[in-house]
Amino acid sequence: MKKLSLLIEKKREEVHEAIDMYGINDCRTLVKSQELDKLMAIEQKRRLMEC
Repeated sequence: MKKLSLLIEKKREEVHEAIDMYGINDCRTLVKSQELDKLMAIEQKRRLMEC
């Protein structure tokens, strides 16, 4: 699942860039953050299935 890890890292960078550019409460930042949340949920489910 390296592909998912790379997507998470890319999205995390996008969130940080959006915070720097637009601020923490801007809609564009929130959308990127929600996208990251979805990827993180997928990764957490995957890890739980491995146990």
